[in-house]
Amino acid sequence: MNFLAHLNLSYPSAELLTGNYICDFITKHQEKEVHNAFHDGIKMHRWIDNYSNNHPDIFQINEYFHPYIHKYAPVGTDIVCDYLLYKNWETHNFSSFDFFQENCYRKLYENIELMPVGIRERCKSMIAHQWLMQYTNLEGLEYVFNRMNTIAKFPVDFRKILPAIETNETQLIMYFNNFYNECKSEVAKLFNPQNEMRM
Repeated sequence: MNFLAHLNLSYPSAELLTGNYICDFITKHQEKEVHNAFHDGIKMHRWIDNYSNNHPDIFQINEYFHPYIHKYAPVGTDIVCDYLLYKNWETHNFSSFDFFQENCYRKLYENIELMPVGIRERCKSMIAHQWLMQYTNLEGLEYVFNRMNTIAKFPVDFRKILPAIETNETQLIMYFNNFYNECKSEVAKLFNPQNEMRM
């Protein structure tokens, strides 16, 4: 899963939110340089990644994308899961998306001076350009996919899965909801008992 789901599972803890955000931009070796307040969020991020990478419903979603982007299917699935979360926002959350997004940005900004120096400007850009909105529609996904195409180590066009998302959205939502219900239950028990999601 990508930014939106990780932040959603961390909410409303500012420390877990920040640790989950930071984790995408550091190596395991760099973790010791991160403020202690965010270590649990980093551990939570890595647990979520491992759980989702080994979940049978995520495997099913990967199968829809494998014919188009092959070994990059799990990467495509990570991004699409944020879109599927937004499409089912009220199923999984009590707060509106707009309220959640605004509060996430505020909590991240409040911790920005405690983030590693190299991540601060990236976080400011995320807030200024409202990155989470990119996952709310297929046009936003296309923008994300274009960016992913430029950083992939091997030639790939993530945009090729856009028709598969549109055509199979009902089935993808079914697999996603099964997975996310289980994931958020486990995360709440292990890391974030004060979360405000629907359980």
